Amino acid sequence: EFAVAVSFGVFTTAFLSLFLLPAIFSLLKDPSELHLAKAKDGALTLFLGNFSLYIDKFKYIFILTFAVIVLITIKLLPNLDIGSDYYKYFPKNDPVIDELKYVSGMTGGNMWYNLTLEVPQNKGGFFGTQDGLVFLSNIENELRDNIYVYDVVSIVTYLKKMNVVLNNQYEVPQRVAVINLFKRIFSKMITDENKMFKEVKLMENDYNKVTFVIRIFDKNNNQPLAEKDFPLFMDSIKDTVSQIEHYGFKTKLWGWGLVASTISGIVLNDQFITLIISFLLVFTVTCIFFKSIYYGLVVLVPLITAICTNYLFLVILNIPLDLTTIMVSSVAIGVGVDDSIHFLIQYRQQIKLFPNDHRKVLYNTFMITGRPIVLTSVSIVAGLLVLLFASFVPITYFGLLVSLSLIGALIGTLIFLPALLSIINGFFSHRNNKCYKG
Repeated sequence: EFAVAVSFGVFTTAFLSLFLLPAIFSLLKDPSELHLAKAKDGALTLFLGNFSLYIDKFKYIFILTFAVIVLITIKLLPNLDIGSDYYKYFPKNDPVIDELKYVSGMTGGNMWYNLTLEVPQNKGGFFGTQDGLVFLSNIENELRDNIYVYDVVSIVTYLKKMNVVLNNQYEVPQRVAVINLFKRIFSKMITDENKMFKEVKLMENDYNKVTFVIRIFDKNNNQPLAEKDFPLFMDSIKDTVSQIEHYGFKTKLWGWGLVASTISGIVLNDQFITLIISFLLVFTVTCIFFKSIYYGLVVLVPLITAICTNYLFLVILNIPLDLTTIMVSSVAIGVGVDDSIHFLIQYRQQIKLFPNDHRKVLYNTFMITGRPIVLTSVSIVAGLLVLLFASFVPITYFGLLVSLSLIGALIGTLIFLPALLSIINGFFSHRNNKCYKG
């Protein structure tokens, strides 16, 4: 929905720029000589024109800087925090957070794992015997003692509660008659398709398979366990699971908790696929427009700079990659590619006029496109920085990261891209001169 809305907005803006703006301009007075002079020879325009000469002079240093940024980003990517911590989405003193923490502390939250045990073939019906039920009770008690477990529900939970009513003891009954009574009640519950038994199936009717429903919780901080910490729970029950399997039982961990614990991988996978598709689309469109694979490749330099800027600040500022910040890269690519394409259009025109003077090509390109590119980027960033005042933290992160990414795209367009073009042009010019002399 976000992608569709943004795409529609961009299309609408392009349509209005092509038709509405010219109509408005036709009703306005022509720009004054002072305004024209400021646009053509103003301080910003002249600064950018002169700056292009330094780019040509120190092009190798700039490209080396670009390579270092890419390598540092790759190096820091494993430190990227992934997952949604909803308690950090609001200000610390927000009443919503206090209320959520209170409710979660009283109920243990709503994140569950299911651990299913299945008996070996030589122990058919084992979970229906007193020894089997005691074995399950011991497993349940061990799970309850886990620092990341708030509560456990299993078939023995109901059995021990029934024994409290009958014998005032919260344990597996010693009398076989009580166990048989419970088994009759349990069979009735399965027949009536009780919701708990229908969805989770705490125990199969043949007593060969049983399921523990485990509610996970961060007991240390008295709040639900964050998604990024789900692996901590998985590690904490490894010994319990190994012990169960040691006795020949089959185990299976499943449920919504396991699905949620894989969200990090899903987010990373979606991010990777999105970036690949975005780069391929930009490359394809640029190749078609310029009729050149060369321009299709170099246009990616500012986009890579924008992506690296985004990830670097995600790590530096310890901002998690979640369902909001994952959209930043695609937005940065979509908006940042404008600058590089405008720059390349003018660059190609200038190189046709001055094929043997690359410094002149860069100077004229900067004089014509530098000021519009800077002003456009600054205006977009200024508009996005308003989001920093949002009370909902993900919106603040979104505005900050998109702004930083666009600044990265601006740096890539006005520094790294012309430096690369200067190196490539110098290489081919030297090669052509060498061939000509030969």
